[in-house]
Amino acid sequence: MQPTIILASQSKQRKLLMDTLGIPFEVLPADIDEKAIQHADPIIRAELIAQAKAREIARTWSEKSDTPAVIIAADTFCFMDGELFEKPVDAADAIRMITALSGKISTAVTGFCMIQTETGVEKLTSVQTSMSVRELSSFEISRYVETNEVTQWSGGFSPAYHEGMALFDSISGSLTSFSHGFPMEIVVPSLRKAGIEI
Repeated sequence: MQPTIILASQSKQRKLLMDTLGIPFEVLPADIDEKAIQHADPIIRAELIAQAKAREIARTWSEKSDTPAVIIAADTFCFMDGELFEKPVDAADAIRMITALSGKISTAVTGFCMIQTETGVEKLTSVQTSMSVRELSSFEISRYVETNEVTQWSGGFSPAYHEGMALFDSISGSLTSFSHGFPMEIVVPSLRKAGIEI
């Protein structure tokens, strides 16, 4: 029986990349309290949040269906000098975050987890991308915050759209992890290993 592929995320950016694969999948966002998952190491924390999302959907799916499923979950945020930049609470918080990142190099980390419900096999990993934000003027920052859904994105920005991409001058690492919070260099081989034809 062909497993159902489930993207355990409400991210429009991750769905866009899944769409490029040309395979059927369902979107079932996981309802978990991400703030309750803490760890001193931001990389491990990203992995733990992705794992919690995948496990929650695997649990609820198994309760309602006998169809095997492959659950994919991810979590992305950036950090710099020990500070985490998660989703801002409002526009002022987004301005604070982008101002702090302006002209500096920070790290974006994406935790990735895949669970095969039929076998219980679980893959957990993460990728990091070093990113350099341009020296931004207060006008640029205010305009970006006013015209974009900044509270939906970690750090208050999304490089998946041209307005967000224009904030940066360079990156080093996973392109799709940086741009869409979804490392395709891990997603595709993981799906293939789970028996999905891509």
